[in-house]
Order: sequence, then C-alpha cells, then structure tokens
Amino acid sequence: MSTQGGDFSTVFISLLIGIALASFIYRYRRTPPLPPGPTRWPVVGSAFGLPKEHEWLTYERWSQEHGSGLLYYSSWGKPFVIINSHEVAVDLLERRSAIYADRPRMHMLNDLCGWGWDLGLLPYGDDWKLARKLFTQHFRQAASVRYRDEETRCARELVRDIMRDQTQLYEHVRLLYGKLIMSVTYGIDVRSADDPYITIARKALYAINVAGNVGTYLVDSIPALKYVPTWFPGAQFKRDAREWKKCATAMAHKPYEAVRAAMKSGTAKPSVLKSMLEELGEDLSHQQEKAAISATGTAYEAASETAWSASLTVILAMVLFPDTQRKAQEELDRAVGRERLPEFSDLPSLPYITAICMEAVRWRPPLPLAVMHRVTKDDLYQGYRIPGGSTVVLNSWALLHDPARYPDPDVFRPERYLTPSGALDPSAPEPVAGFGFGRRACPGSFMAQDTLWIAAASLLWAFRMERAIDAAGRPIEISGEYTVGVVSYPAPFEYALNPRAESLLSLAELVVPV
Repeated sequence: MSTQGGDFSTVFISLLIGIALASFIYRYRRTPPLPPGPTRWPVVGSAFGLPKEHEWLTYERWSQEHGSGLLYYSSWGKPFVIINSHEVAVDLLERRSAIYADRPRMHMLNDLCGWGWDLGLLPYGDDWKLARKLFTQHFRQAASVRYRDEETRCARELVRDIMRDQTQLYEHVRLLYGKLIMSVTYGIDVRSADDPYITIARKALYAINVAGNVGTYLVDSIPALKYVPTWFPGAQFKRDAREWKKCATAMAHKPYEAVRAAMKSGTAKPSVLKSMLEELGEDLSHQQEKAAISATGTAYEAASETAWSASLTVILAMVLFPDTQRKAQEELDRAVGRERLPEFSDLPSLPYITAICMEAVRWRPPLPLAVMHRVTKDDLYQGYRIPGGSTVVLNSWALLHDPARYPDPDVFRPERYLTPSGALDPSAPEPVAGFGFGRRACPGSFMAQDTLWIAAASLLWAFRMERAIDAAGRPIEISGEYTVGVVSYPAPFEYALNPRAESLLSLAELVVPV
C-alpha cells in the first residue's frame, strides 16, 4: 500500500509541476516582448554597457541598429524606456499623458541635493498641479507678452556690456537671463554677475547639470546608499550634495522671503511673485506657499541655463556660417535700419531672425535629453510591453536630428522654416521637441523664445561675429564642440565681435532705458 501511495504522490506532484510549467510557458509566450535594446544581464541589467557621456548619440545609434523608435534597458533592477522618434513621443507623452506625466524619483538630485521643490521635478499630483497652475498663469503665451519691455532692456544692456568688454561673453549672456528673471519674477534689481542671488543660483544649478539624469549616480539605482555616512570611503557624492543643497535651498527661499518682507513693509516692486501672493491672499496654506516657491524658483532654473545655451549657440552658428549671418543682417538693415536697435514691433518683418532662433534650438538643443518621465502603470505600444514604473527618456537630440523631418540635420539651415519668398512656413516642422511634450511641456517656452529672439536680433544688429585672428593673421579654428551634462552648451571658443557702426557705443548707452 505504501509503495502504491508513494507512486501516486510522485505522479501527482509531477503532474502539478508539468501543469505549472506549461502554464508558465503559455503565459510567457503570450506576454508581449519588451522593446529592443542593449544586452541585459541578471541583476545588473545593462549597467556596464551604458554610455558615460553624449548618451543621446548612443541612444540614437541603438535606435538605428534595432530599427525602432522605442528602446528598453534596465540598470540594477530599474527599467528604462528611451523614445527616439517624434511619432512615439506624441503617441505616448501627448496622447497618453495621463500615465506618462509623472517624474522618476531622483534620489541624488531631489533628496540629497535639495531640488525636491522644483516644479520640473515634482511628481505628478496635487502639489505639482497647483504649482504648475500658478506658473502657467504668469508665463503662458498671453501673459508673457507683458515682459517684452524688460526683455528689450536686458538685451540692450547685453550689447552695452559686450561693447565694454567682449572677452567675458559667456558671463554677459548669463547675466542677461539672470537679471531678467530676477526682475520679472521677484522685482529684484540685479546689476552684476557677482550679485549674491546670481552666484548662489549658479552653484545650485551646477548640481542639476551633473546629477539631473537618472542613473548618473549609483544612489539613483541603489537608494539605500543615501544613508551611507558622509565620512565613509566613496561617499564623496554625499559631501558634494551637502554643499549643493545649501545653495538649492537658498536659491528658492531667499528671494521669496525678500519679496514677502518687502510686501509687509510696502516697498515691494511689481513682480510675478507679488501678484501671485496677492491673488492667493494673506493666509497662505502650507501647500500654497510651497507652490509659490516652486513656481517662482523654477522660473529662474528653467530659463537661465537653457536660454543661455541657445543664445551662445546663435553666436557660435553666426561665426561658423558667415553667409547666414550676412542674410540676417541684410534683413535687419532693410526692416530696422541703422538708426535704432530692433524692437518687438519689428518681429513680423524679421522672419529670418526667427528662423535662426528656431534652428539654434534644433541644431544644438540645450537639453539633448529632456527631463525624464515615469510611466505609472503597464502599457502596451506597437506590440511592446512597457513596464509600469519605468523611467522614460525622451531623446530630444534624436527627434531634432531626424533626417525624415529635418533633411541634412547636421547643417545649420534657417531656410528650412521659410517659404521660397522668405516668409515663415507654417507647414515646416517646428523644433517642439526642444520644449517637451504633453502635460510636462515647458510652460515658460514663450518667454524663453521671446528673449532669445530679441537678444539674437540685437546682437546681429550690433556686431559682426567673426573668427578670432591669431598672431600670424590667420583665423583660429573652432571645434564646435559642446559640453556634456543635462544642459549642453558650446565649449569655450575664440571669437571676435566687431561693432557694425562706430557710433554703436553711444547709441547703446542712450537706448538702454525702455
């Protein structure tokens, strides 16, 4: 009897195992595949095969190798999805924005570096919705027009600063955006690059540039490393983050506190924050205060680095492509003349300048990889399974260098946005990928584009942008290289900005007040 019972048990267990195995195989075969991507290994995934810099170029190459605009890889158990196609970006980030509007938790940047207050990094939820609403009310297209006088003033002061000392071009352009945002957002008057508000923000923004992509630091993949003591060997990231956090906190809170104090004393100047606080009323809830700090602090973060990069790209492109510069200046001379600097009223008459600004954003996007998204639940797209919780990487570079949308994408060609008669072509694909998609698209893009336009028009009106000459009288070669990091900008290059009129300095001095 015992033998028969044992045989029965063995057969029964074997049958159960067989059924379970068959069920597993059946489910496995019916489970849609993950998108293609690099080789993945147990535990580490693709961690050891990921690019260390210029990731956007590697992702673009992977897309070509796999013949897919959607890629997948994992790193230390964390799933990542890469979007390398405009079609995929619209389908997922626009049409399915309800599940793709979240942000991944960036432990290095949010938790350790103190950037958890930033609107662009907040998780999708009530706090984000309120902060986004406040931001959009003051920076949407209709509202942003009211800042054009201040943008014009700052652009003309940029011309004046370069006339005084052209060797500090990068700092002059950075100051343009710093003083503009501080004035518009807080009503705070900034006059020099060593202003405390500017220096604190610059130190804080450095953290975003080095830690803003998930996976740059191992702590993003292994969150337990947050609790490693700062004195522990290999914990330099904790020591760096401690210093950056002081600046990130001060960047958001100090100007906010200054405006609140000025409002109490009756000395506050008109500003976005002043209007925002008046609309919210005196008794702010904790959530409202956080939202106001987030919305205004993000205005500086969002505009300063990316718009700074785009402005430098315009200057670099004019040096590298003198025929493009010549066409722009011929248009300026026809529409504006030589007796005054450009104004926003000239915008309809200067389509070539507009096209140059659009092409600068496309040719060398300030954010080659957009701020990352997070998909909140499992999704199915074109037969591929996208796991819920995946970090979604939008490769803006690949979208803006797609030869199907932008023929000869490596060539700087403003004409791609113009009709044969020279007017702006409404059918030309605009470089929208430079500003994001869906609910997370940049709400401050209108002000950023306006400021880039008036800065570019003013500089092209005022200067011939040429290659510098060495001691032997030969033009100095320019590599055209860009930095790596979250924000990519032209590596320092040799240039010569020569006034187009002898009377330029006096004219610039006279027209700075608006």
